[in-house]
Amino acid sequence: MAIEAESSSTREVALAFLSAYWRGELAAALALCTADAVVELPKSLSIVTPAPVRDVLPGIFGEVFKRFVDARFDVSVDRTIADRDAVFVEYRASGDLTTGRRFDCRYGAVLQVVDRRIAHFRQYTDTQYVTQLLLS
Repeated sequence: MAIEAESSSTREVALAFLSAYWRGELAAALALCTADAVVELPKSLSIVTPAPVRDVLPGIFGEVFKRFVDARFDVSVDRTIADRDAVFVEYRASGDLTTGRRFDCRYGAVLQVVDRRIAHFRQYTDTQYVTQLLLS
């Protein structure tokens, strides 16, 4: 029972962080992170990581999110798998881009939780698709 309760708490923290991240709410996302939290994106993306979450998120929110109409997109969580200190979240993001194209991409994210705060956020995705539609 204790492990189940711990993984449930870990899952809640991870989903709260991701929810703030998906809404582009910098202060809310950072409030859920440790002071030295790190984000790690696929190396083939132009965003250099690993790097502090506090340094990377403003650029993502300012440069990537603006590519969506009204800077908004939909996210659906397909599954979460959690243990005491980490959560894997599989999700899909979709939305209309300012270019008139439709964005629809699956992601996987591993979030490490320390003392009910995100300490490490690693994301996996189709980097060629993301680069073509969001970063070029």
